[in-house]
Amino acid sequence: MNICKCFKCDTCDTLIDCRIGMSNRGVQPFQFACPICEEVISFSIGTSDGDLIGATDVKDFTGPFKGANPFVDLHLDFPVSFGKYKKGDTAFIRAARDLGEDALSHLTHRLSMLNMLYPKQRDLQRLITQYEDRPGF
Repeated sequence: MNICKCFKCDTCDTLIDCRIGMSNRGVQPFQFACPICEEVISFSIGTSDGDLIGATDVKDFTGPFKGANPFVDLHLDFPVSFGKYKKGDTAFIRAARDLGEDALSHLTHRLSMLNMLYPKQRDLQRLITQYEDRPGF
């Protein structure tokens, strides 16, 4: 699933069209730089307030994107891309096309493992901090 948003940069007032591709994790933190002034814009999906920093959500935005604003394509699992908006050319579709079938299958398996481990994040952090590196073990 993708969410289409329009943000207004707090520093330079640039309107930025943004397509956000969703992963399977409960909390999804995103961050990118304004393509004009490089202000850091960050937010989270899956938190109560969204934590939008560096920009304002344009509430009266109605899609589809018309190409008048800079465009950023976000996905938690794939690289950020900037450029022209192309309907249907999502981060996932580009990754699938660029990687090929075998590599995409391997990536899908690794992302499934990440999705499975995500709810255990706190337990994993605790385990890692309690690990003591002792010679001979």
